Amino acid sequence: MAAIKRKKRRPKTSSQELCNVKSAKLDRLIAERKKRKLSQSDIASILGVSIATISHLENGRQKPSLELALGLQQLFNLPYETLFPDY
Repeated sequence: MAAIKRKKRRPKTSSQELCNVKSAKLDRLIAERKKRKLSQSDIASILGVSIATISHLENGRQKPSLELALGLQQLFNLPYETLFPDY
């Protein structure tokens, strides 16, 4: 009977642990979008980005580029600090 080889697990380093932590949801961005009765698709087409980009922004998986942040500021007529308080 052949023995089964198992890989040894390395302990997680602090950098690996931080990669698994998601950023906070951007509730303000979501609230402003819903207040104006816009869908993620609407915002994506206005700003010329994909729907996935808007979703990633709202879920905190992606930081906005300068161009995208400026577009959102103009669209919602709010300062950057209000829309993205954690960045």
